[in-house]
Amino acid sequence: MSDPEQDQRLILLENLATALLRVRADKWAKFAASEETSVLLDKFFKQPELLELVLALTPAGQLQPTTSFPPALKGKAFYCVKKKEENITGENCRSALLVGDVGASPVEQLITVLLEVVTPLLLSQDEGLNWPRIVAEDIVHHTQQLQNKMFMMTGKIQGKPLLPLPEHLVSWEDSGAALDCLVGPIDGTVLHSIETVVIEWFQLVEEIFSRDPAQQLQEGLHPLPKVEFDFWQTRVTSLQCISEQLVTPQVTGLAKALEKADSCYWPSLQNMIRAVNGGLEEANDVNLHLQPLQGLLEDMEQMEYPELRPLVPKVLCTICLLRAHCVHYHSPAHIARILQETCNFFISLTYKYLNPEDMMKGLQGEPQETLEGLKHAISIIEKFFQSYSTYCSELTSTFFPEQKELWEFPPPQIFGRMDAFLHRLRAIKELFQAAIEFQRLEKTVLGGVRGNFLGTWVLRISEEICEATKAFADCKYDPLDPDEEEWNTDFAEFQKKVEDANKQLAAIFCQGFDDCNRLTAAVKLVHMFATVLERPLIKAEASPCYLALLGMFEAELESVKMLYDTRFLTPPPPGGGPAIHKNMPPVAGKLKWALELQQRLEGPRQDLLAMRHPAMVGAEAELVSGKYEEMMGLLQSYRRRIYEEWASGPGKDCHFSLEQPLLQRDPESGFLSVNFSKELSAVLREVKYLHIQQQQDIPTNAENLFAQNETFQKIGDNLALIVGWYNEVKQQLMPVEQPLLAKEREALDVRLSSAEKTLFWSHEGVMEYIQEMRETLHDLHRRVQTAKLNLQSITQLMEDCSATPLFGRKDNKETALLDLEGRENAIAQRRALIESTGEKIQGMVQENAEMFKADVASRIWHNYMAHIDKIVLDGLCMLVHRSLQLLLTNMEPEAPVSPLFEVRMELAEGRVQYQPSLEVGAGDSFLVLVEGLLGDTEAVAASMPRLLEGAISYKAALEDQQDLLRMQEHLMSLVVSTMAEGEEFSASFEEHSHLWKETPDEFLQRFLTLDSATEEGEAEPKGEPKGEPKAEPKAEPEKPLAPGIDVLEALHEDVLEFEETRVFGGWLQSDCRPFKKALLSAIRGHSMVLRQFLAHHVTSSLEELQNFIKESTAGLSKPLEEGDYEGLVEVMAHLAKVRERQEATDMMFEPLKETVALLKTYGDKMPEEIHLLLQKLPESWDNNKKLCLRVSESAAPLQAAEAAVIRNKCQDFEVQQLAFRESFQENAPFSYTEPEPYKSLNKQHKSITALEKEMEALASSAALFEVSFPEYKQLKMCRKELRLLKDLWDMVTLVNLSITSWNTTKWAELNVEDMDIECKKFAKDIRGLDKDVKGWNAFTGLDSSVKNMMTSLRAVSELQNPAIRDRHWQELMHTAKVEFTMSDNTTLADLLQLNLHKFEEEVRGIVDKATKEAGMEKGWGLTTAPSSSSCPNHRC
Repeated sequence: MSDPEQDQRLILLENLATALLRVRADKWAKFAASEETSVLLDKFFKQPELLELVLALTPAGQLQPTTSFPPALKGKAFYCVKKKEENITGENCRSALLVGDVGASPVEQLITVLLEVVTPLLLSQDEGLNWPRIVAEDIVHHTQQLQNKMFMMTGKIQGKPLLPLPEHLVSWEDSGAALDCLVGPIDGTVLHSIETVVIEWFQLVEEIFSRDPAQQLQEGLHPLPKVEFDFWQTRVTSLQCISEQLVTPQVTGLAKALEKADSCYWPSLQNMIRAVNGGLEEANDVNLHLQPLQGLLEDMEQMEYPELRPLVPKVLCTICLLRAHCVHYHSPAHIARILQETCNFFISLTYKYLNPEDMMKGLQGEPQETLEGLKHAISIIEKFFQSYSTYCSELTSTFFPEQKELWEFPPPQIFGRMDAFLHRLRAIKELFQAAIEFQRLEKTVLGGVRGNFLGTWVLRISEEICEATKAFADCKYDPLDPDEEEWNTDFAEFQKKVEDANKQLAAIFCQGFDDCNRLTAAVKLVHMFATVLERPLIKAEASPCYLALLGMFEAELESVKMLYDTRFLTPPPPGGGPAIHKNMPPVAGKLKWALELQQRLEGPRQDLLAMRHPAMVGAEAELVSGKYEEMMGLLQSYRRRIYEEWASGPGKDCHFSLEQPLLQRDPESGFLSVNFSKELSAVLREVKYLHIQQQQDIPTNAENLFAQNETFQKIGDNLALIVGWYNEVKQQLMPVEQPLLAKEREALDVRLSSAEKTLFWSHEGVMEYIQEMRETLHDLHRRVQTAKLNLQSITQLMEDCSATPLFGRKDNKETALLDLEGRENAIAQRRALIESTGEKIQGMVQENAEMFKADVASRIWHNYMAHIDKIVLDGLCMLVHRSLQLLLTNMEPEAPVSPLFEVRMELAEGRVQYQPSLEVGAGDSFLVLVEGLLGDTEAVAASMPRLLEGAISYKAALEDQQDLLRMQEHLMSLVVSTMAEGEEFSASFEEHSHLWKETPDEFLQRFLTLDSATEEGEAEPKGEPKGEPKAEPKAEPEKPLAPGIDVLEALHEDVLEFEETRVFGGWLQSDCRPFKKALLSAIRGHSMVLRQFLAHHVTSSLEELQNFIKESTAGLSKPLEEGDYEGLVEVMAHLAKVRERQEATDMMFEPLKETVALLKTYGDKMPEEIHLLLQKLPESWDNNKKLCLRVSESAAPLQAAEAAVIRNKCQDFEVQQLAFRESFQENAPFSYTEPEPYKSLNKQHKSITALEKEMEALASSAALFEVSFPEYKQLKMCRKELRLLKDLWDMVTLVNLSITSWNTTKWAELNVEDMDIECKKFAKDIRGLDKDVKGWNAFTGLDSSVKNMMTSLRAVSELQNPAIRDRHWQELMHTAKVEFTMSDNTTLADLLQLNLHKFEEEVRGIVDKATKEAGMEKGWGLTTAPSSSSCPNHRC
């Protein structure tokens, strides 16, 4: 589309939208800017077949475009319709479109237009003045019919049936007109019109009464009560509207007219009026009595489904009351219909609640939740049937005592669908119950010999049934539809699978039960299968198992009885019986044993009683119960007897002496122990465990003693801590540590002696003493333990530092190389570890000094520090040792390990080298690498400062370790020998050095320039010095190249078989791949360049010949006429070219064919075009030669004439070049005083160039026409001298610029030495100029200038002597006869004005004189101020 701002079509649409739809400008701009709108409008404008465009307003106020009239409009719209199929452009958009607006209700809009516009227009008397009468009457007749139809249509839209009007009445409101027309005799036409309208009234009323509320039921649909409610409400509305119209004056007047005319329709009209009134009364009565039921059902629709159950009886009760109190709704048909619709209502609610799609998906997720929903639905529907039975059957006599038979409806007709729906719900419930029950079997675990097999069997059955249930989740039909037969088929098949699964489960249960050898296992099995044991088939098969359970429980009773008899009725063996509960005291253990036997029986007894099965209440169960009661009595009597014996014995007489010391010491070991009575401890333990068992009636003495148990326990526990700490300190102290605590331990033994001799358990103040000693020993134990832990930590830290070598293989793989890439990281980490370890050790040593309260200046502490220092040094030695051992273990020649190091063998700098180098003296050699590893190891190990004061550093100590020195020496010897082996291996490739020392192009050039005999005799030609001029390829390159290519291909195959890695000494691996790749690349490059040269030679030769033949044939084929000089020149040029290459071209075809065949043997195929050229070009060349002969004969006369002209031109040019030579010698800048030499040089260059071009053109003509051409030496001499002049003047300019820059240098800043060196360079360059220039004035002037400058610089150098005074300068100025003032601003130019190069000897004399005078002044002790002109930077 075009720019929206300029498109007239969019402007038209915008104007229409603004005027008709009241669309704001910003909303239209947004609408027009959208891509979707642009595409749709573009299609309408550019596609002729699209005829309609409608722009409508949505309820949200947005514009919506369509290319057709929509079936329904929700707002106002306007349309644009093409008058014919054509494109809409900006020019025809207003003339090619029909435009109009459409309301939200087009029918109402049409009715309004017809009634308010069309009808008044057609019925207007002014409009029909010129019409014929018949036409006017017909138009009036049809207009009135149309008016009636529109009037009735308006009523239908409003939901009210409107009665049509007779043709003589304009409207219902015009009552006066109706009465006027009925006064007097009635016209037959009017009467006919009235009777016709009355007939239409009859039809309209009959249509209302013919509507049946049971129509949908008769059609097989399932309407809801809302259909019944809407039907009666609609009837009330329709009849009410008709009744109101029947009492209007118009209808009354029409009725009187019919009565007056004695029409046959008058009685029918009266009957219709009575029928309408009676129907209205019936409809109002039914509608009124239906409202309570309607309100109740509407409330139920808004409630949650599980909350509906209490309201179900209310629904049936309301229906019963409706039947009882509504006279017009008393018939069974009405009640049967409302009951059916109510059933459909509950089915609909159940549908919405269960949602068939989501319901069946529950089989794949959580079926329990769906099952609860099904139970709710079933309970509500069952409640419906119960309520129907209650209200519609049992209470029939209450409401209808005389008409009981009226309530007896056929249930299949009314409740058939509801009953089928309930049956379907129960089936679905059965499906979900089966899914849940079999899903629980997934966790079944069976024991016994066949437990695994049976468990797998159960799992398989569970999976099969679960898969069968989950298949229903993917069903495509509606499972809640009672008429769905596919469900019945699938469910019947599912029931068969469940029945088969029940049979299998019964067999599995019986087999699993047979494998249960213990009662607990059998009971557990019953619990696992509890969900399916209630199934009839499984229950029947499992009945014998319940009797077996009783037998197993009886066997358990017998086992307990045997244990009881074995323990107490059988005499104990010598030494007493085995202990019962060895972790308990004897009495409590026996009581616990009896209690456990009771519990052993009580648990299974409770499980059996919980099983609801007839076998559990039979005679055998009574017998087992008796045995159980008997065994429980024995155990209880045993517990009473054991307890009573203890209570009357030790439990009663528990008075034991507490008068004994708290501690006792072993005289041999010196260790302490707690001194507490064992008998008293035994009684306290018995009482404690009896309390745990909740034993009653414990003896008073024992209770009183146990009341002090906490005190005894507290004293005993504290004493145990004191004894433990004391013994532990005594046992753990090392000999080097014992002197540090000797005095403190002696004082502690003195304080403990009272607890060993004089302090008893019954004394007062025991706890205070124990608390004091506990704190003292706890402090000592803590300090000793801290010191011991610090010492262990120091040992562990050093072990951690030296646990692994400093270096290792990459990723700790046995086949990997030494990880040199992570070397720096490993060193940094290990260094940081050792440094941090040193800091930690320093801190631990200081802490130990505090723990031992040691004097750090004492000898005892020094010995202790020496012990710690030895631990640290041993750890560092171990680190170095393990690092060296790792290298030695992997570098032994015979070691069965993978290589440890790797070097890269590659071509670099024109020779075979290793990275790192294996040369011993190289700066980056492998030896330096290994030495760096050893140095890193020692440096890392020595990064910790020495702990022992006054001792040498750890680094020095490590260097003195002889075993480490021996290991290093051995390691270095292995490295040196292996490096020599690697160098020897690399030297074996020197014979192939020519392959990589020259580039492919150099190789090709050398190969092509070798003598044929040499090429054939040498298999591998050697390289030649670079920089030599390249020779042109030979005419037949394939002859010398073929043997070279063969040699290179064979060498390539040999190199391919080279090994990619080479191991030296068993541990140094050489990666030969870079070298191999480079060598293969060099060989392939040499071979490729030879073959490419051959291919290019063939291609270029043929293409060049082809182009030459085309060009030559075309040039020679042009007609040659006398006087056509350019044509003659062109022809002679072509003939010359053919003669020039005739011999070579005649002999080139056979060698080229041989070259193509040779390339084919090497796998290089030439393009098909080359083969075609080889076949066609020989013939083309022969034809070209024949053409040359013919053209040469025809052009011979013209050639002779032109040759004479060329000879004359040569003579004229000879005279011209002699004259130019004289002019050049006069005007060229040979003089040194030339003011603008470069301008003169440019002028001479242009002149010479013009003559040279003329000479070249003349030479070309002479060559074409075979005329001998002179040399013209004078012009060539001018060109040579011009180049020499340019070089000479460049040198003059350079020298003058340098001297000019020096002249501005101040006297104090002169660096004569540098200037003299620069002048010598200039002199050398001048001497190197061509000898022909040395006779020119410019050269002599330049040479004199440089020499004079050098002489002057020597004089200036002499004058820089510090002995020069003002009088000497005066003398120099007098000698040179030049006056100037010497100051700091004096420059070199000022000095050169003295012409020092002419007075070199005089200057030297003045300087010598000044030097002698300065020496005399120094000898006499005179001080004379130096001249202000003396050089402060003198460097003589």
